[in-house]
Amino acid sequence: MNFSGDDIRLDARVVSDAVTNACRRNRLRVEGTAVSDDVLTVICSSGEGFYTYRLTSLGQVSRQDLFAELRSRYDSSFRTAGAFQLADGIWTLTEKSESRLKTKGE
Repeated sequence: MNFSGDDIRLDARVVSDAVTNACRRNRLRVEGTAVSDDVLTVICSSGEGFYTYRLTSLGQVSRQDLFAELRSRYDSSFRTAGAFQLADGIWTLTEKSESRLKTKGE
């Protein structure tokens, strides 16, 4: 999946939802990210589970602040699927595992 930096900056929530929905629909899981010319490529593979993805802008942060932010997200049960530089600063794509609601009898 490819997304322009402009689309991400315009509405990161819409792009996050697009990643989440595409992965759920196609039974994929994000494995990583790559950026070239302010275009984000989300790399996926077959996967099991139910995940929600979120893009978050960190702005211009130091390496030390980036590591602290990534650690904080890890401590809150988020997996960092990617951290990358766009024209306006550092962004992260994080993954949170969700359990499906159990139906009666399960």
